Amino acid sequence: MELDANLGVVNREAVTRDDRDGDGKWALIQVDLDDMHELDQPAGEDWRTSFRFDLNEIYWFDGTVLKSDSVTADRAPDVSSALHFRQRVHPGPYRAIMNDPGRAVAVSLDGERWTRFDGGSEAELGTLEAQDGMIELWVDASDRDPVSQGPVYFDYIRLLPVDAPSPSVDRLFQAALQHPGPLRSGSVDEQKVALHVDAPRFDGGKNWPVRCGVPIPRGELATAEQATLLDASGNPVPSQNRTMAMWPDGSVKWLYLDFTHDLSAVAKGRYTLAYGNRVKRAAPASGIEVRSTDDGIDVDTGAIRFHVPKKRFGILEDVRLTSGRILQSEPVAITITEAGGKTWRALDVPVEHLEIEEAGPLHAVIRVETRLAASGTPASGFYHRARIHAYAGSPLVQVDYFVANTDSREVSAVGGSMSSLVRVTSIAFGVRPAATISGAVHALGQAATGAIVQKTADTAVVQSAEARMEQQRHVPGWIAVPLASGGSIHAGVEAFREQFPKAFRWEPERLEIDLWAEEGGEYEWYEGVGKTHRISLYYGDADAAEATLLAHGPVLALADPAWYTGSGAFGPLVPAAHSGLPAVEQTLEESMSGPIIAEVGHGFENYGDHASPGYVKGSRLWDNNEYDAPAGAMVQFARTGDRDALRIGLAGALHYLDVDTIHYSSEHADWARAFHVHSHQTFGHHTAQGPDRHHAGYVQGLLWYSYLTGEPIGVLGAQGIADWVLRSLSPGHASMERGVGHPLMTLTDVYEATWDKQYLRGAARLVDWALKWEHPILSGLLAHVIEAPGFYTGSPGVGAGTVHAGLIKFNTWAKLPELDGLLERLARWTLTFPWRPPAGLVAKAPYRGAPARARNMGENMRLMAYAYDLTKDPVFLAVPVKSLVDAFVTNTEPIRTRATGRIYNYVPWFLAALETAGNPELDDTLEVSVESDEIEASRGDTVKVTFRVRNRGASPVSNLRASFSPRLDLRAAAAGKMPTTIRPDEDVEFRYEVRTPERINLTSESNRTVYAHWSAVYQRGGRPKLAHRWVRITITGD
Repeated sequence: MELDANLGVVNREAVTRDDRDGDGKWALIQVDLDDMHELDQPAGEDWRTSFRFDLNEIYWFDGTVLKSDSVTADRAPDVSSALHFRQRVHPGPYRAIMNDPGRAVAVSLDGERWTRFDGGSEAELGTLEAQDGMIELWVDASDRDPVSQGPVYFDYIRLLPVDAPSPSVDRLFQAALQHPGPLRSGSVDEQKVALHVDAPRFDGGKNWPVRCGVPIPRGELATAEQATLLDASGNPVPSQNRTMAMWPDGSVKWLYLDFTHDLSAVAKGRYTLAYGNRVKRAAPASGIEVRSTDDGIDVDTGAIRFHVPKKRFGILEDVRLTSGRILQSEPVAITITEAGGKTWRALDVPVEHLEIEEAGPLHAVIRVETRLAASGTPASGFYHRARIHAYAGSPLVQVDYFVANTDSREVSAVGGSMSSLVRVTSIAFGVRPAATISGAVHALGQAATGAIVQKTADTAVVQSAEARMEQQRHVPGWIAVPLASGGSIHAGVEAFREQFPKAFRWEPERLEIDLWAEEGGEYEWYEGVGKTHRISLYYGDADAAEATLLAHGPVLALADPAWYTGSGAFGPLVPAAHSGLPAVEQTLEESMSGPIIAEVGHGFENYGDHASPGYVKGSRLWDNNEYDAPAGAMVQFARTGDRDALRIGLAGALHYLDVDTIHYSSEHADWARAFHVHSHQTFGHHTAQGPDRHHAGYVQGLLWYSYLTGEPIGVLGAQGIADWVLRSLSPGHASMERGVGHPLMTLTDVYEATWDKQYLRGAARLVDWALKWEHPILSGLLAHVIEAPGFYTGSPGVGAGTVHAGLIKFNTWAKLPELDGLLERLARWTLTFPWRPPAGLVAKAPYRGAPARARNMGENMRLMAYAYDLTKDPVFLAVPVKSLVDAFVTNTEPIRTRATGRIYNYVPWFLAALETAGNPELDDTLEVSVESDEIEASRGDTVKVTFRVRNRGASPVSNLRASFSPRLDLRAAAAGKMPTTIRPDEDVEFRYEVRTPERINLTSESNRTVYAHWSAVYQRGGRPKLAHRWVRITITGD
């Protein structure tokens, strides 16, 4: 936090506005900040370095600096002539830094002992305890500079929280600490949830596995075993249950179930989940047998048997039917071929770890992996991991195959944050059946030998012994190969076309699934980048047949929006159908189903991410799911039931876990399991930049990925990011609030997922920093935004919402009034300092003419909902509603790229708050006017502001609550009794007295101009209504 030297001087008589050298006073020097921030951007240049003035000029903090007389001779420092600085802050301790004084200066922290600091760099003052919440020091220009004679400059004091165990952090930690433990019983005896299954039909789908993650309201369910499934006729269905997440009271928050559904006849199914104290799980009559042996793991599903080898990475081998017929004797053979011809065989790599993750009875999971190279050390080759899913009574095996580049060879011209890459032309997943393949059936035809290739997103290649055809179409990702000795193998790859280039190739001895097909050219595989493919293998006696289901991916049973939102597991949400702003909901729906889905990247690495224009004109960058686009899509699904939103949300989370996560870095040991941020450079690859605190992970979508699919990788990936945050935490100066916000969201989300105390303690440190970061006069979290040098302000449109969200979640556990107070003040700062009429917020520094967009209110909507719930002040409803209507109804534009997370992760919280308040509407029949839109006042003046309100409606206004909200450095009080009712055609007045601050730097339009809001909520005709009017107050000099 920066404290302005000018505003903290106690002995004001020592300061003059006249700059006369030798008068024995410090001169207050001012510059017009607005003149420094007008853009002049030549085409093609980085807009952040194209301000009119030289960025190397001295930009005084808030446009002012105190300048001493020229020092011509040494003298002893004297407290009576020194500048005396005092400022109230949040109780310390702090590391204190003074600006570069330019020349030698003496500073005292107690008024008695003095320290000399030479010019040329910032002055490290040491640690200030400030236990009483007061910073105090003295500055004296008493030393002649040995190099040049002239004045000393006193500009600011920078305070950084001392990063050491402290009582304040421990108090926050203890207040928020939760103790989830076993719950003896839930709060309901029986509750029911409707579930729906919808997937492609398949002849072999009679006993098809279904996965189901269901959120449960807090306190209702004690254990996963107190839940069962019922079919459409009300008959119990055997299931395998487990708890994925717990509420703070120890009750089940996310329940996960495995069960089976018959997809051989119909594509859809209806089920009911029943849970509660009187409910017991229906156990299966028989299950999978999984047995560890000396050379691996044997699996018997009752339909097939297979072996997972331990000595080499071959995934599965010795696959045979219950009849004894062997369909595949050899292991899966994975090969990676480099552009230079070198081939890497996974079968040559020993298995490092083999584990039974789930032993059944309905669904068994076996994890097998090779050694992952340690980051910070040289390595060669690739890391392989497979999670093998087998199901009771089913010949289906689903393989989640992951491979990452851990090769650190020297390569020239590697762009971005990583130091190496490997150019490959093929990644092949080979299956060699025990008998000859007699042909293949696929969606585009059949042939004895050949290939079907998805070369690009829209170009397919169909090849046989006789011909090769290229055509514009999408290849469904399945194939079926009959075997000469009887039986068949069906295979499918989820998102086959979306993850091009892909191919199926077959010849008599081999089926090859190309995860990178050579038709796609060379793949530049950067070190640390990984990729998961979901591959389904169906072994059976039946003839080859259509098998779209195998390319569908896991079949999920889903609930209705009312259940997801009512559970509380996604946060305080309501179904979109219940929203009081249906026109806003329409924009959210149209954007999700239109540009957001349309702009999802396609290709091996890009599927699940979005691209946007780069910071340099003409460049393109991958957003790397900034602002948690996966979570935003999942919120939209939870509120609407939109399965396409769920699909891209899950794909985005998997992309983040694969490509944007750093699985290996040869040069950075501390980057392991961290993440890549989106590119700020001309190099537009996903790996362009390494991790930083301003983009410290977007993990909520990863967690929901695990809860909805049952896959642990989302939680594990989120923990990896949180671990990096803990390793990298330091209270260094951040250029935006999100330097605290993203790490805080990461740590609170992961603490909530794991209840591991280390994440809460890290979050407590960040909350302590946030409390100490608040501007002591205006509120807001000071941020030196690099795009606007000289302005220290907040960023309500590009990251402030992350701080709000993290603080709100932390305080749902801590319940501390001081955090409620901070959040309320931040909300008031947001609606006054960066707000501009009619309904916009300046995204970053509010220099003169800075654009203000109503959409920038989006990421502040959780804060507005929280502040209204806390205070019931109508300003927190009326002003945000105006912004929503302006952004998403009146002046709507498509939501795309990074705005996805900033809107869908925040706006629905406010829509839920509106629903709780009765869905109040803006009322144009309550006419609000003010005597003058423009009010002038000098520093320290008191002015009167009067709002005239006329009821032009046919019905009376009752239960009216009104508020007047200026900027927090102004003081406002009601002048007289406030009316609470207004009859039709009646005029009433609301009078306020407003006092401007005595000390304020009138160095920018944002300081001189104050926007204040009159807001009201009331009843008309039995319905809640809102009214709003703003007024501008201009503060002038003496």
